[in-house]
Amino acid sequence: MVSSFVFMLAHLLETRGRYEDGTSRTYTKHEIYNTGLGGIFYGVIVVTTGSLWPSIFLHIMWNLFVMLPFINKDKLIKFSKSLQR
Repeated sequence: MVSSFVFMLAHLLETRGRYEDGTSRTYTKHEIYNTGLGGIFYGVIVVTTGSLWPSIFLHIMWNLFVMLPFINKDKLIKFSKSLQR
């Protein structure tokens, strides 16, 4: 339970982005709640498997899943072509 709280706190302390006028984006109650549940979920995975790696992998997969809709398709194609050189 303590690790879930630390997980949530670590995410709350990170910068969520800044607008052009200098103001910051803050977490909504929904995002705070979901981060806490994620911490509990990842903690259960660590206890169940006895390893931190499955939780790290699942967190990476979650981040990719969340970010995919925001990736510009043209930039992604340009990036993939640059890797083929």
